[in-house]
Amino acid sequence: MFFFLVKAFTALFIVVDPLGCLPIFITLTSFRTHKERRSIALKAVLAAFLILLAFSIAGRGIFSFFGTTMGAFQVAGGILLFLIAMNMLRVERSGFSQTVREEVEESKEFEDVSIVPLAMPLLAGPSAIATVIVLVEEGSAKGAYPLVVAAIAGVLAATYLILCMSGIVFRLFGKTGLFLAMRLMGLILAAVSVQFIADGLVQLFPILKTA
Repeated sequence: MFFFLVKAFTALFIVVDPLGCLPIFITLTSFRTHKERRSIALKAVLAAFLILLAFSIAGRGIFSFFGTTMGAFQVAGGILLFLIAMNMLRVERSGFSQTVREEVEESKEFEDVSIVPLAMPLLAGPSAIATVIVLVEEGSAKGAYPLVVAAIAGVLAATYLILCMSGIVFRLFGKTGLFLAMRLMGLILAAVSVQFIADGLVQLFPILKTA
């Protein structure tokens, strides 16, 4: 159980990528006071927690509705995470597509940026949602659902602390340090994604278990 918790926390922390969110958070809150930044960070992580919690509950229903097996979703989720890992190894922000860039630019005109784009799609984006669903289904046989919720809460609590100390963290690591951290996390995520794919293939083709 402990190793599953570590695996869930590690995978979610890398996918949520709070260090990668730092430059965006600093840009969006550059004219805010320290108190306002803390308030925005708190609302963003709470909203992200509710989004991920909702999908952790509804994940099995989604499978049933679309007639998708757990094995197929694990393989698909593993491939998605592997692609994100490749982006991180190339130091490209995961999921920071043109659509997200446009949302960031538009959000500068509004008072509250905590929900869009911070909570969604930056913190609780498609990759984080897919990871949560895979982890819930993987841990369901072990009765490990509470551990997944604990991992979500732990990752977002760490994200809140990092965002609150955004200026200090950015000055401490610098761009080079953040890029190095992103590459290391990308390497770990690549390994996790391959394990997701392997587990999914075993479920799709049980004969592989005896191979």
